[in-house]
Amino acid sequence: MADNPLNDLFERTASFRSILRIVTYVLRFGTRSRRMVKRGPLNADELKAAKLVCFKSEQRTHFNREIEALSRGDQVPACSKVAALRPYLDCQGVMRVGGRLQRAELPNTLQHPVVTSPDGTLLRQMIWERHLDLMHAGSERVLAGLIADVWILSGRRCVRSVLRGCLYCRCLTEKPTFPQMADLPLERVDLKNPAFSNVGIDFFGPMEDYVKRSHVKRYSLIFTCLTTRATHMEVTHTMDVHSFINAVRRFIARRGCPNTIVSDNAKTFVASSTLQNDERIGRFLADRCINWKFNPPGGPHHGGAWERLIAAAKKALAATLRGNAVDDETLLTVFAEVKALLNGRPLTYLSDDPDCVEPLTPFHLITARQHAKVPADVADGHTQMGRHWKKAQSIVNRFWKRWLREYLPTLQ
Repeated sequence: MADNPLNDLFERTASFRSILRIVTYVLRFGTRSRRMVKRGPLNADELKAAKLVCFKSEQRTHFNREIEALSRGDQVPACSKVAALRPYLDCQGVMRVGGRLQRAELPNTLQHPVVTSPDGTLLRQMIWERHLDLMHAGSERVLAGLIADVWILSGRRCVRSVLRGCLYCRCLTEKPTFPQMADLPLERVDLKNPAFSNVGIDFFGPMEDYVKRSHVKRYSLIFTCLTTRATHMEVTHTMDVHSFINAVRRFIARRGCPNTIVSDNAKTFVASSTLQNDERIGRFLADRCINWKFNPPGGPHHGGAWERLIAAAKKALAATLRGNAVDDETLLTVFAEVKALLNGRPLTYLSDDPDCVEPLTPFHLITARQHAKVPADVADGHTQMGRHWKKAQSIVNRFWKRWLREYLPTLQ
């Protein structure tokens, strides 16, 4: 009904409790005799009476046709939304749920709650205040707290629509925006060059070692291929510039010269880069066309490609050495075995199907075979050399095609 006098109060007042207090004061001072006017704070009975007046006014706005039918003693129309609730009017003219709990030993407000419309302004304010009283509880908890007083048509949908407006809850429950990832650098998707053409490097350690009854420290410089994820490690005596350069020279002698070296901003690496001004170091890098790149100073996550392998290497070393100091020969052997362990890890999905091919590993891309020794098809005679070379090339190409088809798409 458009001429309902309380509609304007419901629209203008943002608090459900404020509406109840205003209506309660109006009822208190609207009595016929001034001598019957109560004084002092509002009590619970007055607030309950005011709540029924508000609900009755709200029902007149949204269920006027049903209330008129019930007032005449008729049933509500079958097309009405409240027909399934078997509603009735109590002695105060408030429409309540008839339901099927007549024989249940429940309070009258829970057995016959007041019927409310989800479109009512008063109800939405009541839901909001109950949400705050329950310390920003979820929709199910709020609905359970309301069902003792009111029966809301499409209750869950109504409560959820109100709670979606709570900015505090949205800040706590909303998922963060997924960041837009940049394209992978060329070093990660380089198909034209062999393994270790683009490497990331970093130091880790120290490890305990003993030389002639003296305990010394040893470090490791890890090289990881940014394309194939293969790993190479060189043991160094210190982490200074000269040990670093010697380790790089050993790596080049064993794995070939890289095109690009990527590192973080550690003091050793920065100092080595500044040594490029030296004629000997500058000629060494220039002759081999080595391009040295540094990660951003404030972005340590850029080095995740080798930090993850450092964690795996440390775990394997800790399980092998168990904190014991070993000699240089044993330490070099352990490092070689850890390196083989890292290069034998699967890069693609490991299937349970026994007929499926073995998973792709860095060893396949380096040596064209898994680390475990497999029987070779040996043939005598120089006439077979060309055939064996072509067979080796086909094996390598097959592994690189698997890398392109199975591993590279996972980097999206």
